[in-house]
Amino acid sequence: MNPVSEKIIQGRKEKRYNQKDFAQLIGVSQPSLIKYERGETDLIPIGTAKKIAAELNISFNELFEIESGRESRSLLLDRIDELESIIRKNEKDLADKDTLIDHFRDKFKDLYLEKIERDFIEYLELVSEIYAANDNFRKGESKAKFDEQLRQEKEYMSERIAEIIGEGVFSEFEVLDILYQNDFNITDIVESGEGVVKKLTEYWREYMDVSPAKVEHFLIWHNKKWDSILKSKKAALRDTSGSSSYDPMK
Repeated sequence: MNPVSEKIIQGRKEKRYNQKDFAQLIGVSQPSLIKYERGETDLIPIGTAKKIAAELNISFNELFEIESGRESRSLLLDRIDELESIIRKNEKDLADKDTLIDHFRDKFKDLYLEKIERDFIEYLELVSEIYAANDNFRKGESKAKFDEQLRQEKEYMSERIAEIIGEGVFSEFEVLDILYQNDFNITDIVESGEGVVKKLTEYWREYMDVSPAKVEHFLIWHNKKWDSILKSKKAALRDTSGSSSYDPMK
């Protein structure tokens, strides 16, 4: 931790902001703010640094302890040169890491998909249990507790979906496809046969920002995907059948 990070933590707490809200105010992710507050990086962009100072109601110079005078200016210029050197090194390191990440992302995407599906299934089962328990309480303290738990679970799910999409491993349609295939509540919606797009839109809006048009495009994408998979499987079966022959001696 360094003086700058200490000032950010102190100022944020004095303003009664949690890390999530303060990160949104200054336009960065929560993990980035955590790095600033832990002193894990000196590379706070100038624009972000100005937003931090403004939100904490202190001057930019005070936040970074920049003194006036020629000596301070010289020290500042030296510091800028040092930071530019660090930036160039980090850019090279990041490029190497991105190449490695892309390699492992493709290699282990199927394993990651299995993990996400398992997590989603466990979550959806939990929400279903909460709904069932909530139906037994029409009013009173118990219902309020279940309502609050349900709200928290939906908020968690919404954050998890945003996180997965933000990672760039899966597209938004692929995430919807995971939900579509593993949420038994969706089975009831689809089997109802009426207003499916509208019902799916309303249901998914509890977790993510979707429109009827996006849901409709997803359903088209999903059907084409599975049509393609089925055609590939049929072709593979035909090839297998055609290449095999019956040998009574075997």
